[in-house]
Amino acid sequence: MSANAAPRTPRISPIEVDALTPEQKSRMGGWDELHFNRVLMHNPRLFDAFLPLLTKVVAQSELPPHDRQVLILRTCALTGEVYEAAHHVLISHATGLSDDEIRAARTGVGLSPIHDLLAGAAGELVRDFTISDRTWKALAEHYSAAELMEIVALVGTYTTMAMLTRALDIQLEDTETMKSFTALRQYV
Repeated sequence: MSANAAPRTPRISPIEVDALTPEQKSRMGGWDELHFNRVLMHNPRLFDAFLPLLTKVVAQSELPPHDRQVLILRTCALTGEVYEAAHHVLISHATGLSDDEIRAARTGVGLSPIHDLLAGAAGELVRDFTISDRTWKALAEHYSAAELMEIVALVGTYTTMAMLTRALDIQLEDTETMKSFTALRQYV
């Protein structure tokens, strides 16, 4: 969205926190302030299918935190995803990435050799839905089979996330809410 564009309104608004049922709150596991969760809760089956995948590829990832964040930030930049990108800038800071490293991950310029390789893999996956043999071979020199699969799954999951957040026009929470949830994340 350009600086002069009018703010968009959500296509599907988050369920108001005070309107959530006890079952819905329980499903969200204390994450009911996040707009994404409250929008997805309009379709509990989708919520129940997508959130465990998101948990696996992020919170339970075998990838080193910096590598995971570079992949997420680059994927968000390549897909024009804003909601998760804002959250993951805060998460990236919590993992110890500097402002320069975060900027490099988002732009794909000025990365370390391994992070450049990961950013390239994200670019290939977003553009071609595969990784070239050359890139795969280089990744395989640094990552296990399980980690290689997670690289693909992470980029795929955040590409899906971009489609959801962009198509549904999910709005960012206020800064304090975002910061409070960043502090709760146990995978940083």
